[in-house]
Amino acid sequence: MEPFVRWILAGGMTLVVGLWVSMLAASWSTPWLAGAMGSLLGITGIAVGLRRQLVF
Repeated sequence: MEPFVRWILAGGMTLVVGLWVSMLAASWSTPWLAGAMGSLLGITGIAVGLRRQLVF
């Protein structure tokens, strides 16, 4: 499997898990903040995967 696909796949799964955790937790609680951080990490992973594939 290509490295950029791994980044995109891992980022997408992390994003989905982070969004679910933040949806199920009370606002501004510790689990909610962990879900928000997971979502940000997921978006970052997707961005890294896309950036690795783009050629400028």
